[in-house]
Amino acid sequence: MRKKTVKIFLLIVATALTVFVMWQFGVFSGTGQPKVCLDAGHGGSDVGAEYGGRYEKDDNLKLTLAVGEILKDNGIKVIYTRKDDEFVELEERAAYANKRRATFFVSIHRNSADANVSGVEIWIENTAPLFEEKMAQNILDKINEVGYGSSRGVKRGYQGSTSSNYLVNSATDMPSCLVEMGFITTQKDNELFDENFEEYALEERAAYANKRRATFFVSIHRNSADANVSGVEIWIENTAPLFEEKMAQNILDKINEVGYGSSRGVKRGYQGSTSSNYLVNSATDMPSCLVEMGFITTQKDNELFDENFEEYAEAIAEGIIESVK
Repeated sequence: MRKKTVKIFLLIVATALTVFVMWQFGVFSGTGQPKVCLDAGHGGSDVGAEYGGRYEKDDNLKLTLAVGEILKDNGIKVIYTRKDDEFVELEERAAYANKRRATFFVSIHRNSADANVSGVEIWIENTAPLFEEKMAQNILDKINEVGYGSSRGVKRGYQGSTSSNYLVNSATDMPSCLVEMGFITTQKDNELFDENFEEYALEERAAYANKRRATFFVSIHRNSADANVSGVEIWIENTAPLFEEKMAQNILDKINEVGYGSSRGVKRGYQGSTSSNYLVNSATDMPSCLVEMGFITTQKDNELFDENFEEYAEAIAEGIIESVK
């Protein structure tokens, strides 16, 4: 696991708040509660751009669903043109938004190019009024504050032709834009997308545990290393009280009873830095730990994991029960 700033999380929140502020200041005046239609580009047999076995359709859906959750948390009604890996015609996407009387339409994509190009751009209809351009610019400004390569600006029309338009912009009745969220064909943009999105996902997990008022949080992982390393280790927050360390030790003791190579102990902080923490430990309100269940890069640990899977599950459960009872 790698600790990164939660950039994609800030991006999503910023996008949500952009629409929310527009509503508050009357951009959607007279329409009641705003209804945003989110469109995850491509899907099903239409994979979109491809790079090294990576499909644009998957990235589009992942980001679209995350944006939707934040919008809903801000009291905005959200509808989707697709919520899973299905093919939807472009005309159907626009017709759906029109029929449901959406107040704003956002289509999310990843870009592609033969050259090593980076950055975000947003497309609007070539005849879009200035306030619609401003709405797109608001989103782009927030993305730029986060940082995602170079900004490629708000553009009118269609790639290579200002006299044409993307159908999702021209066929929708409401203000709309198409966000090209970096280039899937550029390794740098993919790394930004993946690394920052992982942290966003961890934030969501911690927030869920806090909202549900859990009494104990256990995050289960497999470790990795370049060398032939073996064994189980459990991480807790660097400032965790002794009783929390004891709870982690209970789980480790139960795993050791089953046997899993060498025990690497209960550790505080973050791999390589005692002054940092794993986000799932630092962002949760309750006692927590992160279990690294052997090394997936070591054949011995993989064999133990497969052969004793049920025993390890029981051991972790017994350790948790002993800690919370």
